[in-house]
Amino acid sequence: MGDLVPGQHRLARRQRTIDGIYAIASLSLGSCRKFQIKPRNGKPTDFWLEHGSLLVMHPGCQSTHLHQVPKTNKVVSTRINLTFRPHTGGGR
Repeated sequence: MGDLVPGQHRLARRQRTIDGIYAIASLSLGSCRKFQIKPRNGKPTDFWLEHGSLLVMHPGCQSTHLHQVPKTNKVVSTRINLTFRPHTGGGR
């Protein structure tokens, strides 16, 4: 099923200091899924993440927008998302 998703989210508070400096890239592999991005006080924009698509969230985007792969009741095949972001070397 397509119901194992984290819901709308953005970077954790401790990670937001790096948001204005670095982009975050996500590579989608497998099943095609809808992706939503929404300004904090606006309407969502939907688009499809197809196999092999690369999504880039530019610096600052995580501070101003929420994003999610919405839940679905439809049976979907396997999907893997690889997310690339900087590691500052500190913390946990």
